[in-house]
Amino acid sequence: MTFQMLRGTYHLVGLDNNGQPIGFIPDGDSIDFLPDPQDDPILDQLPDSGRPPNRSLIGSVSLRLDGIDALEILYHTAPANPFTHQPRPLADNARDGLTGAVGLAPTYVQPAGVVVQPPAIPDGLPGYIMARKLDLFGRPICFAFAGAPPSGTVTVTSALVTQSLNYQQALAGNAYPYFHSGLDPALANTIRQAVAVAVTKQSGLWPFDRSLTGLPVQNQADLEANGVIYPTLFRRLTKFFEVTPGVLAQFPHWGPLIGERIVNPTTGAVERLAHIVQVQNGSVSLTRPLADIIFKE
Repeated sequence: MTFQMLRGTYHLVGLDNNGQPIGFIPDGDSIDFLPDPQDDPILDQLPDSGRPPNRSLIGSVSLRLDGIDALEILYHTAPANPFTHQPRPLADNARDGLTGAVGLAPTYVQPAGVVVQPPAIPDGLPGYIMARKLDLFGRPICFAFAGAPPSGTVTVTSALVTQSLNYQQALAGNAYPYFHSGLDPALANTIRQAVAVAVTKQSGLWPFDRSLTGLPVQNQADLEANGVIYPTLFRRLTKFFEVTPGVLAQFPHWGPLIGERIVNPTTGAVERLAHIVQVQNGSVSLTRPLADIIFKE
């Protein structure tokens, strides 16, 4: 696995098509990052999943922090579909944890409270990322850091990961573990350790998590009100309710869920995500410890 370092600045405000300031929408695992000019070409050299870097009009890209997944603060399954979210203020707390770790303190356009209100003061604070690829949306999958990078050659080690925003979010209980098979197991274990501390201390989202104990749910309104669950499960349920409303019992047999692949952490065998999804008595849950769920990359 190869990581590329990009130096730059974190941003909360960009420009619209008329050149007017417009706020971005940060969340608990994503924030806009503008690479320095000398490092910007590296974005186009990253392995991609079929989409080039998705640059804003100021040249920034929304990051996807590796190894974690925060509660969804604004989500839709397609551009024409309505937005939804996981329970607030927990999703807001995760977002505020990330922006605060960078040194930013935005206000948000009300009443929704998800779009940054320009101007954001401060903005454009320095940082750097260690990126390994682009995701399906053209976002760098990376470990992100506040402040200037260390001098000399930078190697992504477990020690370095403990200084990352990814690790800080996991340690604070602001994010779930979220692993793909392309991530070095030693780096994934570092995130696991942070999650374990947060679970033990019952920090952040963990007192409210229903991923393993079961969430009673029949529709999207239930998900928005009570869905403190593994975000992948939330996203799949959201899509399922759009196409198959009111029949939760069919969820484990739903085609897209059957088609999604995970890797058994013990044997390395490739399995179906549907095999670890359970529906009983109107409640949905996962049957595998969250830190042991590894998506096939």
